[in-house]
Amino acid sequence: MSRSIARHGRLLLVAAAWALGACAEPLAPPTAPDLVGVISSVAIEGNAVVLMVESLTVPTAGYSRIVLQVRGPGVGAEVYVQEASGLRLRDASEALRVGARIQAWSTGVERRSDPPQWDARRIHVLAER
Repeated sequence: MSRSIARHGRLLLVAAAWALGACAEPLAPPTAPDLVGVISSVAIEGNAVVLMVESLTVPTAGYSRIVLQVRGPGVGAEVYVQEASGLRLRDASEALRVGARIQAWSTGVERRSDPPQWDARRIHVLAER
């Protein structure tokens, strides 16, 4: 009986730690963003949100704009929105809007075109100033 109680107690502790972790602000990526810019257009194509990002302020090999493909959680990018309480995970189709300033980390794959196309790994939608 005491083993069962101890086992259930451990399970409760693990569940509580998981729940607290889910509410906590995510850790910042270990690297600087691959691009910082402003979303100028948003399109839904299949299971992806496709962004045109302009007004780039982080050097991106001389590009003035980039197409950024964002796949949903579990299959692609995580999208976080800066709120007063910190970064919060959000659905890409709701969080990514024209005029939003973003930081983005790519998967490292570039499809050469004009403008170039990148797949997003993580996006932070920055708070308005």
